[in-house]
Amino acid sequence: MNETWLEGLGLFQWLSFALLVAAWPVYEVLKLRRRARRAEERAAQLAQDYQHRFDTLDAVQRQALEKLLQHPQPLRTPPAGFAPTLRAVADYHREDPYAILIGWQNSDGVADLVTGSLHGDSPYFVGNVQVTGMTRWGKNIWEFLTTTTLCYRTTPAQLRIFCIDGKGPDGALWRGLAHNWREPITHEEDIPGAITALEALRGERMRLLEQHSVTKWEELPSQSRPPIIWVVINELSLLEKVLGRELESWLTRELSSALAGGIRYCILMQDASNWETGWRRQIGLAIAGGQVSRDADKPNLGMSTAEIKDRGGIPPSELPERGCFTARFYRDVVSVSISYLTVEERKAVIARLPRALAAQAQVSSLLPHTAPDSQGLATVPYDRTVACAADIPADRTSVGTRYGSGTAPYERPDQRTTTPMDKAIADVLAEGSTLTDNQIKFLHRERGWSPNRIALSGGLRGQKQARLERIALALAAPSMEVTAP
Repeated sequence: MNETWLEGLGLFQWLSFALLVAAWPVYEVLKLRRRARRAEERAAQLAQDYQHRFDTLDAVQRQALEKLLQHPQPLRTPPAGFAPTLRAVADYHREDPYAILIGWQNSDGVADLVTGSLHGDSPYFVGNVQVTGMTRWGKNIWEFLTTTTLCYRTTPAQLRIFCIDGKGPDGALWRGLAHNWREPITHEEDIPGAITALEALRGERMRLLEQHSVTKWEELPSQSRPPIIWVVINELSLLEKVLGRELESWLTRELSSALAGGIRYCILMQDASNWETGWRRQIGLAIAGGQVSRDADKPNLGMSTAEIKDRGGIPPSELPERGCFTARFYRDVVSVSISYLTVEERKAVIARLPRALAAQAQVSSLLPHTAPDSQGLATVPYDRTVACAADIPADRTSVGTRYGSGTAPYERPDQRTTTPMDKAIADVLAEGSTLTDNQIKFLHRERGWSPNRIALSGGLRGQKQARLERIALALAAPSMEVTAP
């Protein structure tokens, strides 16, 4: 009796367990269906609620909402620091060292960097730049991010910068860099000399174009092409004290021919409302920060408030917070945001750029042979802790233009054998031998090769980090004659 009862109990337990195993998935499916049904009911309720609200809007409000949903908005929280911006520019424009940022936007929930280029043959060419905005809106940080990106991705043979900042503090940060065409102007009394130098530079560049029978910098032969000059004028009103009524005619004259000569101007000011439109017609990229009144929208972007909205942008007078800008790229309009950097972060970024070890000779920088070493200016290599553009992993296909990088006269040494040094380097690379210190210096200073490019040339051995350290030691060694014989 007891055995029969125990057998029945065991059978009952097994049947119960089997039913539980079979019923549990059914229960979970029913529970998920119930949750999905509730979610659908909530979604339908929300859709009905939003539709009711949408129906109550008038035609103007409805059109504004539709445009808001169709156009990307400024990214509310841009990536912190400088590295994400540099990495994004390098990803999009791996073969264009003159690419610059415009700002971050939220594109369908994804952080996206809007970019441009200083290279005249690029479809993203921006020309001269104007940056406006109320005090402490972030226009100096925008200019800093742009200038630093250019310096990180070019050699002094490809690009030089010239900062005119009569106020002083922002311009002073750039002192002592190898990329300086001339040392920054940080006092009002030095502005007349800067103006004279720029006029002389423009004249030299025009004569150079005439000598080679070309019409623009990009058409010059690579061996004769001077570096692009990036001129930053911080607060245009300071130049007005020096030039007075002649300032606007001077700007019109300089900006109208600057692009052809490989000179790009970046002009920072609080508001363009009281300035004539003559020189502002030479602006290809207008970056406008916050303004107090709608009356300032058109002078700062060249478009009325209504037209800015029609093209999907936020008028400067309606920008939500500091660090947000609306950019007009010729006829296109986009609203973006930029990363905030403290002064200590800015100093840390600049500290990793190549420095000038001797006083830089104030020369016109007209020809490539005015490279640092031939003018008594030596440079130290980039800090190896920096994420240089070529060292950043590029997971996406570049959408940048495909043309020769900067002023480097050739892609391989064996493409130019006009000097004994060129021939020696070509032989070393052809034989798989090792480059000497002098040859490394020659490639970097005379031919504009970056340390990363030298490391990838095949003229050094070992892991990439070891090759970069070897290049750093060679460039930091006591200066020796490395100019072309």
